[in-house]
Amino acid sequence: MSMAFRQYRIPVSRLNEEWAFLLHMERLRRSRPEKPHSRITDNSEPLIRNHALVAEFVEIAQRVNQTVETWSPQRENS
Repeated sequence: MSMAFRQYRIPVSRLNEEWAFLLHMERLRRSRPEKPHSRITDNSEPLIRNHALVAEFVEIAQRVNQTVETWSPQRENS
């Protein structure tokens, strides 16, 4: 004797509520004006344009380290 398990079925009223909510949200999205895209793509400036040599990479690393030392919190000797 085998027992078949009853499947869980979502009530139709719940499905109707979810569908109505999805339609409502889609209509709201369509009714909103489209936002203009930002013109800012990147706010950083290259330290050296078209860097290719190892010496230029070393110079960039030194500049970054100098900036980090300048702006990092100072250590207190205790």
